[in-house]
Amino acid sequence: MNVICEIITIGREILDGRVVDTNSVTIAEILRPLGITPRFGQRVDDSIERIIEAFTIARGRSGLVLVTGGLGPTSDDLTAQAFAQFLGEPLVLNQPALDLITAYFKRAGRELLEVQKKQAYVPKSCFVLENKQGTAPGFGLEQAQTSWYFMPGVPHEMNRMLREQIAPRLATTPMLSRTWATQFVSEGELQQLLAPVENRLPPGYEITYRTRFPENHVGLIAPNTAPESAQLFEQAAAEISTLLGEYAFTVALGNEPLKNLETVVVERLGAVHCSISTVESCTGGLIANRITNVAGASKVFWGSQLVYDNAAKEALGVPAALLKAHGAVSAEVAMLLAELGLKKMLEHRGVTAIGTPTCVSTTGITGPAGGSDAKPVGLCYIALATPGKPTVVKELHGRSVWARDYQKTFFAQNALELVRNFHP
Repeated sequence: MNVICEIITIGREILDGRVVDTNSVTIAEILRPLGITPRFGQRVDDSIERIIEAFTIARGRSGLVLVTGGLGPTSDDLTAQAFAQFLGEPLVLNQPALDLITAYFKRAGRELLEVQKKQAYVPKSCFVLENKQGTAPGFGLEQAQTSWYFMPGVPHEMNRMLREQIAPRLATTPMLSRTWATQFVSEGELQQLLAPVENRLPPGYEITYRTRFPENHVGLIAPNTAPESAQLFEQAAAEISTLLGEYAFTVALGNEPLKNLETVVVERLGAVHCSISTVESCTGGLIANRITNVAGASKVFWGSQLVYDNAAKEALGVPAALLKAHGAVSAEVAMLLAELGLKKMLEHRGVTAIGTPTCVSTTGITGPAGGSDAKPVGLCYIALATPGKPTVVKELHGRSVWARDYQKTFFAQNALELVRNFHP
């Protein structure tokens, strides 16, 4: 698609720091495999005058404009009204849009308030885009000079609408695309690792890097304009896969979404007929939360026990003498926590604990206080116990400068990775 693309994000909350604009990043990621790269971006608050000004600027330089935000039912949701004034036409009640909103509220078992009907009013010349995950429909207008598409600001609603309803409308230049999710390796290390491939890539090929702690995502895109394109692309992709090795835990083809680690773990547990439980201290239930965020986790996840205080560890069965001798943050305690959690599973298997049961545990120091020279902030032990095998214990060292949430994320990611590599 050889047109200039522009993204406009609308909402005061984006400009005053209440909300981080992740939509622009997601839009670019979805468009890249389609051969479209946004060249301009605007952020504007909830002012009709300034929104119209943004539309005017975009029309003067871009052939494709993607707009997010301001489609809701409240008084500061002004995007549709602003676009109608920009076009010089009225807002009208769009019956298909109202039907979609009514159906959504019926499915959700909620009362459709009068204020919600505001979302069904769109500029007269526009067509409606269905919102399959929320109340606010999108809308669009395809003109000779500029095509406009308006989406909700809620990230998961915007993501699905763009992938399923807008992307198929775009006349694109064929592109080949692959994305690898890596972990526990820095962006600079990846750049250095892949430099031999990057320096030999044909014209039009590009390797991209994106940091999403504790992961780094590596992309390869290339034009698909010649019969030999696919073969050349696969050769480059194979070399990248070899160089990334165990750093990469999943890969996405084309425009498909990249799976997160917990999804990969749940799928693997199901494939090898295993069930999992967690006994968490320093991670505070984060591992269990991430696993249960995955659809289908109920088939492999047995349960979780949060033993933050030493008294809770003792209540599970950790002897006070062991805690006194080695401290709560120790390989010995991590090992026993996993083994006690496994024992609970074996005693109370239930429906979920089918196949080979296993238990992962964590105990560590997230900081900023609580560390010492012998046991600094960022120290963590994770353990994995399964019947008939020695319990595996791994010692981790996060960076002392990391905030608590980074430490917890790093510890949980390592625990999930330990489960991913588990062989029953």
